[in-house]
Amino acid sequence: MGNINPIRHFCQGKMMPEIEKPDSDVYELLRKLGKNPCWCTETIDVVHANTVERKIFELSSDDPTPMLKIIRRSFDAQGSPLDVQFLTDRADIYRLHYSFSLYASGIPEIFRDK
Repeated sequence: MGNINPIRHFCQGKMMPEIEKPDSDVYELLRKLGKNPCWCTETIDVVHANTVERKIFELSSDDPTPMLKIIRRSFDAQGSPLDVQFLTDRADIYRLHYSFSLYASGIPEIFRDK
């Protein structure tokens, strides 16, 4: 991955104002840093909202609305990690849509059998 840690660069460098914007594109910002994101993985858990999430999403203490906790990791073509995103959203208004290759030839070789 070289000498640049993109996460540290985002946090301490010139990209920080950009990443704070609501319409920012993390992958475009990575490309501006000379990185080429090409693959991501997601882990999704369905959980109950905690106290902080109830406040942020304006849920009452007895609201049973489930939350989705999503951990998204992106990688370059060599399999080097580029970023990790920790996302939370209400499950009742979130739609999951996936596309994926049915054959190994459509998966970058570095990610096969993982």
